[in-house]
Amino acid sequence: MRHTWFFISYALGSLVVPLLVMAQSDWVYYGQDPGGMKYSTLKQINTSNVANLQRAWTFHTGDNGGFFSSTPLVVSNVMYFTTASGVYALEADTGKQLWKYDAQRAARRGVSYWPGDGQVGPRILANIGTKMVALDAKTGIPAPEFGANGSVDMQTSWGSPPAIYKNLAIAGGGLPVVRAWDLRTGALVWTFKLIAQPGDPGHETWTGDSWKDPGGTNVWGFLSVDAERGMVFAPVSQAGTDYSGVERAGDNLYSDCIVALDANTGKLKWYQQLVHHDIWDYDLAAQPTLIDIDQNGRRIPAVVQHTKMGMLFIYDRLTGKPVFGVEERPVPQSEVPGEKTSATQPFPVKPVPLARMSMKKEDLYDLTKEHAQFCKDLWEKNNVFSEGPYTPWVTKETGRTALTFPGAIGGGNWGGVSFDPNLQLIFANVGNNGQWGYLVKNPSPN
Repeated sequence: MRHTWFFISYALGSLVVPLLVMAQSDWVYYGQDPGGMKYSTLKQINTSNVANLQRAWTFHTGDNGGFFSSTPLVVSNVMYFTTASGVYALEADTGKQLWKYDAQRAARRGVSYWPGDGQVGPRILANIGTKMVALDAKTGIPAPEFGANGSVDMQTSWGSPPAIYKNLAIAGGGLPVVRAWDLRTGALVWTFKLIAQPGDPGHETWTGDSWKDPGGTNVWGFLSVDAERGMVFAPVSQAGTDYSGVERAGDNLYSDCIVALDANTGKLKWYQQLVHHDIWDYDLAAQPTLIDIDQNGRRIPAVVQHTKMGMLFIYDRLTGKPVFGVEERPVPQSEVPGEKTSATQPFPVKPVPLARMSMKKEDLYDLTKEHAQFCKDLWEKNNVFSEGPYTPWVTKETGRTALTFPGAIGGGNWGGVSFDPNLQLIFANVGNNGQWGYLVKNPSPN
């Protein structure tokens, strides 16, 4: 894993923080603020003392087997997090358990916090199986007036806890929709379909009936909210199967798009597709990050989207127009029968890609002769070829193996970026991980 940073004010212009940064020690959202800057003002731990840190406490969940991924939230010295068996609340400074909601199954990727509305108290929202569960933040007991005894059925499993806007919980999930629920009652308020329907902009990017059930085209990452402007930003996954698009010719909107919606109504404001006709599993995994840019004396509210391709796209979040330019560039074309890849793909003019974008045989590891020879033989035996991130897949019958850089677990992936408004820096974790392979015909007629 390579850690990459770049100085935005030098390359792109001056940036300023769009939202008030919380000065206290709370961490109320997955990305610290609704726009996902992942920035804290705390300075007690710094480069001069970090080496002297000692463990303050340890908490044992008691889970037997399984695994979980969770970003804890901290609100008024209470830490909320998920495990393989449910949701916990601990005293943040001591690790003392305050309550546990025993779901008897994993609650995925953390929780969301709603402060209440004066009449209804604070609630913790968790995604457990196919359910969105609302828990009393003080007791961990399901809120009986929310949905059916404290939960609403999402109809499918879903990847991340909801974004919070006013009294709405807004979430994606396994279905190709973004939906909003009333946080007090659990009532469904609005739905936006992520597959362009007949009459919608972009419906023509699906051939025949392929739009009806292509699979994918959903949101499994975190959404971002611009509360001041009443907007929500959704990073959408690819359509259909990961590595073949034979049955879905076209750009397949709104797959691989940043989709900007009116947070109150779910109406589409704009979209930008970052991968046309994705056959590389290049879903938009990272949470969009909301920042403000000062450019030529004009302040531009922007949204930053890091991608698995290692490219950083920056758009005006009001209009969807690229701030520093995006151009369509020719890319290699597929030779697989029936596969119609896009002739071009979007590339940001600035900044330059942050991840490795290609690999040649000459780049193979060569610290020892034995290792170098092994890698060389492996490359030649598999007849490897690489033409960048949009290297088209080939069939096994060709005797070749396609190598893409970055691969589906490379580039920015899940972590996205963080932004320091004082240093005027964007920080990005970048994975220089490729993937290689070829296509084999599925023997099943279905």
